[in-house]
Amino acid sequence: MIYFDNAASTPLLPEVIDEIHALLPQVFGNPSSIHDYGRRARVVIEDARACIAELLHVAPSEITFTSGGTEANNMVLWGAVRKLNVQHIISSRTEHPAVLNPLSALVNEYNTKVTFLQVDKNGHPDLTQLEDLLKAEDKPVLVTLMYANNETGALLPLKDVSDLCCAAGAYFHSDMVQTFGKLNIDFSKIPVGFASASAHKFHGPKGIGFLYRNSKNSIEPYILGGGQERQMRAGTENTVYIAAMAKALQLAYNRMEENQLHIAGLKRSLAGKLSELKGVTFNAESDKGGLHTLLSVAFPHNPQTEMLLYKLDMQDVAVSGGSACASGAVHQSHVLHELYGITDKINLRFSFSKLNTLQEVNKVTGIIYEILQHEEIEK
Repeated sequence: MIYFDNAASTPLLPEVIDEIHALLPQVFGNPSSIHDYGRRARVVIEDARACIAELLHVAPSEITFTSGGTEANNMVLWGAVRKLNVQHIISSRTEHPAVLNPLSALVNEYNTKVTFLQVDKNGHPDLTQLEDLLKAEDKPVLVTLMYANNETGALLPLKDVSDLCCAAGAYFHSDMVQTFGKLNIDFSKIPVGFASASAHKFHGPKGIGFLYRNSKNSIEPYILGGGQERQMRAGTENTVYIAAMAKALQLAYNRMEENQLHIAGLKRSLAGKLSELKGVTFNAESDKGGLHTLLSVAFPHNPQTEMLLYKLDMQDVAVSGGSACASGAVHQSHVLHELYGITDKINLRFSFSKLNTLQEVNKVTGIIYEILQHEEIEK
């Protein structure tokens, strides 16, 4: 099987699997217990926290472990309103539902003002509009914009947004789920108030992630209960998966440049081959830029293409029709609708990892050509 849906989830690396297998029988103690079994588990957690903090150039105390990016996003958004007295949140309609749905809930529950920036055809928010909004506001503001869009790969000019927020004294949160482990993120160079991560996007296990929170920003816990995670996140820590996540992120940073070059080559090759098909275009110009791991392709709607996603699946090729975060539902992408309005294009998202090969790209291209040619003959 050829797996080109790495934006949805990535396979576990052998080294990460080995880490899980090694720790499972050893660190079963509760990290909050004071006996030896608990202390051993606590050491594993704190070593993982220190590892992640060192990679990102932040303090270990600024890393809070969560169940994933969705929880981290919710922690920031709800915490900003409840604790930081944020009354105005600036975002875009192309954000992930893990941001858009909490924003809707905050409007209903707290009457929080939400402003959505205009976004151009390439998926870039209007920074002039952002600057004007920030200059006009005299109350606490939170800007929440994702670093890389999960459907188009469009990259946010992170430093530009950070500079605008710093100049205005606004809080800045970025959903970085698609970029951790893929880009060299260094918070000592680009100040960000909050950032969300999910391990399964960089070859770690599902159900574990973290929130980076600059120590200047104090928010309330989103999940209440015990006093775990320095009073920031209640619930017994998932010790083994926390260690596995740190291992995966460390491996990603160790091989960052090598991985980027390899994956970017795969993307260029597939884009070049698909561009030879009549009527094929690339959403948000993902063939020319954006995140190197993602290619968003728009096929013309016709009898040859309307079943392409399913026929690829039947040929053991895994790709996505858009975001994989809608309980398996296939529907028009809210991101592409915002960029292009209602269209009848057949949109497929190809997303790559370092485990993919040029041979796989060539094979998938051949399968697509064969499917479309076969349909044309039958017609």
